[in-house]
Amino acid sequence: MKRIENNEALKILLRGGPKFIIDADSLNYLIKEEEPLECYEDSECIIFINMTKDTDYVTVVPMSNALHTETLVDLINEKCTNPSVLIDIQNLSEEHSADLDCALGAFLKYQQTLEDYIYLSESEQSPEYICDNIQILEPADKELFEAITAKPEKDRPPLHILFDIFVTKKQGYILGAFDNEKIIGYLSFTQILPDVFDLDYIYVEPEKRKLRIGKNLAEAYKKYARDNNHIAYWSNAKNAASKNTALSCGFHLIRQAKKYIKV
Repeated sequence: MKRIENNEALKILLRGGPKFIIDADSLNYLIKEEEPLECYEDSECIIFINMTKDTDYVTVVPMSNALHTETLVDLINEKCTNPSVLIDIQNLSEEHSADLDCALGAFLKYQQTLEDYIYLSESEQSPEYICDNIQILEPADKELFEAITAKPEKDRPPLHILFDIFVTKKQGYILGAFDNEKIIGYLSFTQILPDVFDLDYIYVEPEKRKLRIGKNLAEAYKKYARDNNHIAYWSNAKNAASKNTALSCGFHLIRQAKKYIKV
């Protein structure tokens, strides 16, 4: 395992194509923010470590179906005091995935698995018919958006802040599903790389669920990405409803990242 320049690690990930999108975006952010960062490479993977005051965040990106588990463990033990390890197992063989669980389980605790989905513009499934009551929100839609009766969720900004960041300041996009003069659902997304959009959040009013509104919002997101020559990414699907919506619209599972933390 040899240390390499941060930008060289980023170039390798960017050359790897869509399956490395989210890791490339994370590394690009750390580089731009000038975070304390070290990158490593061997024939099987790229590793980058963000060393903060309290936690050493280790991201492991296998480049094949194999992994030098002992080398990885040695690096973590050498460089990290309080490691939090995120590793994509999507393409690992069953043998290497089992070896990884055993090796990391000796000193770390498995916490969760994050699942990401993707829709490529050239995919065989074209977006289905999109209802004309779904559209990209504009500044004039502020009051209607803030009238949505969504309950505040942990780690989510209030609606007025979300609208200000995404729409007023144009740091993202929000698709709104309208019922006459009321917004009954929305899907927010951002641009994370020059040709990649990523889902931020999808919400439908409880009384309007099971009416395909979530699916229509996802189809509209997919269509907007295709029309703008972008890849549509659906990162960190948090529950079965989110996963099922993505799959029903032709998104494909592209990343399963297991997270391990200090025992």
